[in-house]
Amino acid sequence: MLKSLQVKRFAIIDQMEVTFKDGMTVLTGETGAGKSLIIDAIGLLLGDRANQEMIRTGETDAIVSGVFSIESERLKQALNQAKIPYWDDTLTITREISVQNKNTIKINDISITLIQLKDITRHLADIHSQFDTQRLLAPQNYLELIDGFRLDLLTPYLNKYQTELHQYQKAHQTYHEWLNMQKELAEKLDIYQFQKKELSILNLRENEIDELTQEVSVLANFDKINLALNSTIELFDAGLNDQLYTLQNELATLTQSGLSLKESWDKTKDAYYDFEDLEKTLKRILRDLAFDPSELNRINERLNELEKIQHKYKKSIPELIIYLDFITQAIDKSENYEAYLKSLYQSLAQAFQAVVSAAQSISNVRMEIAKQIEKELSTVFADLALKNTVFRIEFQNAHPHDPLKKEVFSMSGVDNVEFMISTNIGETLKPLAKTASGGEMSRIMLAFKTIFIRSQNLSTMIFDEIDTGISGYVATQIAKKLKSIASNCQVLAISHVPQVVAMAHHQLAVSKKEIAKRTIAQIKELSFDERVEDIAEMISGEKKTDLGILTAKTLLLEN
Repeated sequence: MLKSLQVKRFAIIDQMEVTFKDGMTVLTGETGAGKSLIIDAIGLLLGDRANQEMIRTGETDAIVSGVFSIESERLKQALNQAKIPYWDDTLTITREISVQNKNTIKINDISITLIQLKDITRHLADIHSQFDTQRLLAPQNYLELIDGFRLDLLTPYLNKYQTELHQYQKAHQTYHEWLNMQKELAEKLDIYQFQKKELSILNLRENEIDELTQEVSVLANFDKINLALNSTIELFDAGLNDQLYTLQNELATLTQSGLSLKESWDKTKDAYYDFEDLEKTLKRILRDLAFDPSELNRINERLNELEKIQHKYKKSIPELIIYLDFITQAIDKSENYEAYLKSLYQSLAQAFQAVVSAAQSISNVRMEIAKQIEKELSTVFADLALKNTVFRIEFQNAHPHDPLKKEVFSMSGVDNVEFMISTNIGETLKPLAKTASGGEMSRIMLAFKTIFIRSQNLSTMIFDEIDTGISGYVATQIAKKLKSIASNCQVLAISHVPQVVAMAHHQLAVSKKEIAKRTIAQIKELSFDERVEDIAEMISGEKKTDLGILTAKTLLLEN
């Protein structure tokens, strides 16, 4: 659950610290007072994208920090996987937004990416915004709702499918590239054959220029190298190694006598054997050293030849080697077009069957999840004044059969679903997006969130005006459902509906005032009497009435 929130220099919030409690907490206040800013701040901690417009005017940065308690094994596993330490089952998430775009994200002082933050916090909390309800109007969002219900179950199947899809797309691209390339290859075949002959004769080697350049340097400096080699070898002949051997023995004696010279002794021993190897190497080089003018001419001619071919093709030797391999394969493919095309199609067909199989596995799992969702929703609907509602998830799956048609596959599979609903006895099932009213949409989304919280074992659920546009009995039922959720999960809700506000265990009032010609948002927890006054205003309007106060007090006492 969210234990506390600290916000600095965030829009009209100059500095604010809020402590949250168990149960259901409702945030109230006038429109524009800053309630949604608090939800936005929490959203940043859960992985929403940041932008500079969030920074308070005149400031260079904004900081949002929240302390959460860890109440889920899935959350612990995600933290362990990300190698983020935690103590006392607590974690602190901090987001800093800078005008220089030097934004940082930290969990327990460990810097992480936005992707990592989202992966971790999906086990922690969820925010329902007014936009979420609008998602029910777009069938393309339905798969995401289904998958989110049991993402842990579906993820292995999605991962396998996406791996197979990548292989299929790659095979599909290769096949079509070859179809498009064949005409071009046929036109360039004569050129490629000439270039292959020209380049093959040269027997190009990747590091040849460096090797030849070194050989030229040796031959050009033959006298200098010969003199230096002889002078160096004379040092060894004069007893250099014998002196090192004597020094090694003397250091051994000093070390054994108690002086701390073992490290120097070890270095001398290593130097003795290194110099012994060096002597052998230098004598071998001197023995093999010979000056051949014709060899120098041959090397220079070869370097000139390599320079010309690089200039002609405008490619380095390593690039020419790659190019030669390319045109060799192109010639082979062009001369064996039908066989190669058949081989590519077989690879494509094989990849197609693999991705179809993986997609079918996803469909099977989704259908089982859909059945569970239908079953659980039916029990929740009754609590939300939708007792006669029948809800079905209909699958309209594609049935891929042509390996050449890749458009049937999406990143989530081949499934298309429609949410079908009937809210009255005797009415046929119809598409949800076309038949449900705004009030019904809000309740249906609340039902989805209810079972989602249960399946994901979330410790915090945040509702941003889930009760917009409702009143009376329906408002009371939504209030009861929110409080019911709060028995197992911390609930934070923005509301202007008296029944919902009165149902909460705690009420935080958000207000704004002008200080030194700047608008500043403030928050405070209301006492019982203050809650009576606030709810009475919601009931009666700006001017509280005795009846409004009595009704507000009754609502609070009943809950």
